[in-house]
Amino acid sequence: MPKGRKPVLIKQVVKKVLKELNPDNKESLRKFWEASAGPELNQHTKPTSLRKGRLTIEVENSSWLYEITVRHKSRLFKELQGYLGEKKLKELRFRLGKIN
Repeated sequence: MPKGRKPVLIKQVVKKVLKELNPDNKESLRKFWEASAGPELNQHTKPTSLRKGRLTIEVENSSWLYEITVRHKSRLFKELQGYLGEKKLKELRFRLGKIN
């Protein structure tokens, strides 16, 4: 690292890059989701749409649907609002669906 530069957390770098992406693009939406959900949740979910402030996420089975809704929804919502903005994201909706 060059002299005089302070280290930067990877989370800050990811946040900056993701903010520059267009959340209306499905690929960008997937990247926002991956950054927030992490590898384990990402294996069992996929974002499908962002319309009128509602981000819809498909979940592979009812066990994961329950797990995400009860244990992770609040954290995910806050993180995604940080990436997308409060005006862009008003609700997270989880539903059963095909992941592959």
